[in-house]
Amino acid sequence: MNCHADAYATDYLENWSTPSKIVPFIPASKASISIAGVTITRNIARRLRLAASSPDLEKRIKTRNGWSDWIFNSVDWDAPHKAVNTLENNQQDFVTKWANNILATRRHMKRIGQAESDLCPSCLKTEETAPHIFACERRVEWQGTFIDSLRKLLATLHTQPDLKTILLLGISGALQDDPTLEMDTTNREPDFEILVYCQNDIGWSHLLRGCFSHHWVQIQQAHIDKDDEICSKTNSGSGWLKKVLHHIWSHLYAAWLLRNADLHGIDKADQEAKRKAKLRPAIVALCQTSATLKYLDKRLFALPLDKRLDLNSSEQRAWISLVTPTVRQAKAEADDHLRQTQPDIRGFFLRPVPAAPPPPAAQLERLPIPRLRDG
Repeated sequence: MNCHADAYATDYLENWSTPSKIVPFIPASKASISIAGVTITRNIARRLRLAASSPDLEKRIKTRNGWSDWIFNSVDWDAPHKAVNTLENNQQDFVTKWANNILATRRHMKRIGQAESDLCPSCLKTEETAPHIFACERRVEWQGTFIDSLRKLLATLHTQPDLKTILLLGISGALQDDPTLEMDTTNREPDFEILVYCQNDIGWSHLLRGCFSHHWVQIQQAHIDKDDEICSKTNSGSGWLKKVLHHIWSHLYAAWLLRNADLHGIDKADQEAKRKAKLRPAIVALCQTSATLKYLDKRLFALPLDKRLDLNSSEQRAWISLVTPTVRQAKAEADDHLRQTQPDIRGFFLRPVPAAPPPPAAQLERLPIPRLRDG
């Protein structure tokens, strides 16, 4: 009887019970912190910052994406947080910027004055936005590798077949940078109809940013529970989504590195050539101002332009930072000297206007001459 009781108790704890989120208060600790009915036992400072910033962040996300409260609450926000923690530091920084749309794209860098062109450094045809990085025509090979590897991962994770098909179609559409992509909800089972309907509201492009609806985890968990060949102790719906997001973000970061290689170069020689190409317009512009400077200031340009361009990028950058303020000041002094020493040519063509005659002098008032009186 004890064995049967233990078996029923174990089954209840694993499958039916909900673990308590309140930790019993220990008097020796003298203090306990709870947020929204959940006791905080570690990472207190981070959890407090998260609780304080969450309302404003939620409002910003809703406004930026045009989501209602229902759409926002339909997103599984726990899985992205867990998946980010499995990435390396550089990948975490990339995912954070990508999810918040603050990647250093050419469009963004030109808007803040740090780039001369907003064209994609890979194709040199289209304005580079964050979604274009993965939809660029130069990323076709990467897209094929990404989709094939994702298909293999889903098979390894025992993904529900229909769920696998929908996910691959959604990811393929998201890579094409089509914000209006929607899937048909008809002729589907009720669970998948609700999943597609909810993800249509969220947006399929948001899959790449980690915004999956709760139904993905629920359907995969139900598939794991029904299939006896899948070990429920090592597989779960939440674990499945965490691994999928890890895979997606790792490959997106690989595409970001390919884009950076096109922008900055692959090896040291290529990187040096690209750096010198970026500095060349500034050097040429400075050399063109030498004709307007005074004789003594022209000594800054004693080295010919072709030899200046042959120097390494660090020397060119140092020369630009040194000469730019000097040239600006010298040009201002030369212009001021020119204005003071050279008369205005317009004075030679203007006919002098005769001065107005002075007003007539006022007539003196005649006064009677006083007469002398006799003795």
